[in-house]
Amino acid sequence: MTQIHSIPSETDSIPDANAHSSRIPGWIVSILVLWIMLLVWSFVRTPIPAVNEPHYMTKARHFWNPQWCDRDFFLSSSNPHLFFYVTMGWLTNICSLHVATLISRCFGLLIFAIGWNKMARSLLPGVAAAHLPLAVFLLMQASVNFSGEWVIGGIESKVFSYGFGFWGIGALLNGQANRAGIFFGLSIAYHPLVGLWLVLGLLFYGLFSSRFQLAKLLPLARRALIPAICLLITSLPGLWPALMVILDDAPASIKFGGDYLQVYRRLKHHLDPMEFEWWRYAAYLVMTAILWFSYRFLSKNNQTETSGTRALRLLVGVALAAMLFAFVGVLVGLRFVEPPDMPGLTWRVKLLKFYPFRLYDLLLPAILAIVLTKVLIVFNAKSVQDIGSIKRQAYLNFSLTISLFIVAVTLPFGDRNSSRMPSQMRQDWLELCSWIQQNTPEDALIVTTRHSWAFKWFAQRAEYVCYKDCPQEAAGILEWNRRLNYKYNWSVESYTDKMIDEQDLTRLAHETQAEYFIARDRGAVTIEPVFANSSFRIFPLK
Repeated sequence: MTQIHSIPSETDSIPDANAHSSRIPGWIVSILVLWIMLLVWSFVRTPIPAVNEPHYMTKARHFWNPQWCDRDFFLSSSNPHLFFYVTMGWLTNICSLHVATLISRCFGLLIFAIGWNKMARSLLPGVAAAHLPLAVFLLMQASVNFSGEWVIGGIESKVFSYGFGFWGIGALLNGQANRAGIFFGLSIAYHPLVGLWLVLGLLFYGLFSSRFQLAKLLPLARRALIPAICLLITSLPGLWPALMVILDDAPASIKFGGDYLQVYRRLKHHLDPMEFEWWRYAAYLVMTAILWFSYRFLSKNNQTETSGTRALRLLVGVALAAMLFAFVGVLVGLRFVEPPDMPGLTWRVKLLKFYPFRLYDLLLPAILAIVLTKVLIVFNAKSVQDIGSIKRQAYLNFSLTISLFIVAVTLPFGDRNSSRMPSQMRQDWLELCSWIQQNTPEDALIVTTRHSWAFKWFAQRAEYVCYKDCPQEAAGILEWNRRLNYKYNWSVESYTDKMIDEQDLTRLAHETQAEYFIARDRGAVTIEPVFANSSFRIFPLK
């Protein structure tokens, strides 16, 4: 075991070689390298705007400037991620959406790099020990997920939430309980669901590790009192707005309708376990088994109680708690009939809407990457004989980190083209948005195509409804669904005779109160468009 503990300091011989010529502390260099890795991954795989950035950043801009696109249905809805809008949205007042997003990405990924460094070094104490597990984690993120959860790509509130959450775990394992409470509170503030699931996982680990014995739980509760107060205070700026959305005074039928549409229509790829492919279940079961056997291996090779042992138990314990949450979610969502025919539909939908798979989806590969790196260190320790072999192992780990990172970055990924449009159509869409921005009033309302991409971002105009931009409150979800259904039914009725005439457009104008209608370049229209290219046309609604 003495060899194992000596490895981290020896493997840091590469950065320490320049210690006399550089005054930058090693931990700062480590964080900067992690940050660069995250930035490269983010900008190479997900160019601005990424798939969710128009959703978040236009909402943030509208929060700071309510007159901007004030007729947009989604922007005027509730603000469940208020803390993100407050802390990042002010940038949109002094720079473009693109620049504001770039700055927000850089800041969010810096928080994540710090959090990852703090959490990884609780088990891997070497200065450069966090880089290899990050490369492994990013490779797993590029290869598989369970319920569509991701964290490194575009900027949104969960990037900050996971970053502060990991930072909190690192602080907790370093004996800094009050700081941990603050970081967990910030995690909840940025994204209440992510932060609360993480805290709940830690609570479950605490209960199981104490074996539910009151004699052990009471001292633990006393020590946790001040950190809990810190957590509550720092979480309130984001937790309170989210609670107001959940606890609104809408009738029960409206709440149920909103929950049902959220679970089984808009977010079914995240919330309905029957939508997850079998190979995702298989992959995560294999990863869980590898984590467990790695834990058993490390436990057998370390019989003494150390900070690393406590860190290993906590990380694996939280991952297994996340698996328990996901397992319960699968049981809640398991069905052999269509959703409307499920027994207990109301309470099952209510539970599924809280993303029970989210923590397991992301935390398992994150912790598995750290634990596997620890296993590698243990194996390396057995082969270390002299300084030369130590240096060879360090260079081998460095080469492995670079190789895995390059593979992860270059793997195919759909968000390299977040519009999901062919090249010519994407170019036509951007041309259309530019024309609208330059030739329509700033308060204009536009009826866009069903799968419009980043319209508010590029055109700077309000939309009647957008499939991607679904509100969070129940009444807003129902109205979103009604507008989508109206657009679809109007399209079907209008194209029945393969001709859209003035009467059809008059009906659309009366219902939507919009000034313009965007159509794909198919079917005949009796009205002359004010703009047309090879993919789209714009018609005035009077």
